[in-house]
Amino acid sequence: MDSTSDGVYSKYYAQLELLRRRKPLIHHIVNYVAMNDCANVTLSLGALPVMTHHPEELEDIVSRSSALYLNLGTPDQERFHSMLLALRLAERYGVPVVLDLVGVGATRFRGTMAAKILGDSHVGVVKGNGGEVLGLLGGVGGVRGVDSAVEVEPRVASEASEKYGCVVAVTGVTDYVASGGRLCRIEGGSDMFTRITGAGDMAGSVVASFLAVNTDPFDACVGGLATFKAAGSLSAAKCRGPGSFRTQLFDELFNFGVDGYSHVKISFEEV
Repeated sequence: MDSTSDGVYSKYYAQLELLRRRKPLIHHIVNYVAMNDCANVTLSLGALPVMTHHPEELEDIVSRSSALYLNLGTPDQERFHSMLLALRLAERYGVPVVLDLVGVGATRFRGTMAAKILGDSHVGVVKGNGGEVLGLLGGVGGVRGVDSAVEVEPRVASEASEKYGCVVAVTGVTDYVASGGRLCRIEGGSDMFTRITGAGDMAGSVVASFLAVNTDPFDACVGGLATFKAAGSLSAAKCRGPGSFRTQLFDELFNFGVDGYSHVKISFEEV
């Protein structure tokens, strides 16, 4: 069912306006490659980023945060330990969590990290490209580096959501968001996302920011991804290449208005 309408646009724009008013603190434990971009995209959107993984700081930061964003890029044992500690603190303080499956399916270590995190704690939203979510489900050959080597069917999002009991977002040309028998397709965006590093990581920051002001993880995930895709479409129309696209993306998120959602198509169905 195509649900794109002024009412849908208004609902997600209201979440964005609430985010801008509240300026929630978003705690990131993310990869070094995209850390600066994640911080800038969070600021452009209207939230406040903090980037730290030192164990001595975690309780002070998590207890004051409105969302926790964990990203499996550039993994090591120290960061993995900090992620597990941050997750326990997030559960203690009622902080919602987004897990980004960067590179899962490419190495056994990342797969082990993801399984440990999902087995030991409650994660509100799991996000990854098609190959990464296939890797989470035990598939092989779907990831090249940290990029997806495959396009997947929407049922992959639904299967992962049912297995892990959380919202699962599969990002790509079309994004699929699944939870509890619900499925959303988000079409739009731009091929320019594939020409820069960290686009998926930045999308995770946007989802975490929306989750900070919305108690429904499914709805927050759809709103965040739709906003990011729409901003990407607007940026591509004005840029001259990858460098200006990245800069324009920050500007489009900063200036994003309700009409921006007309650049994506959002549809829902029962599965």
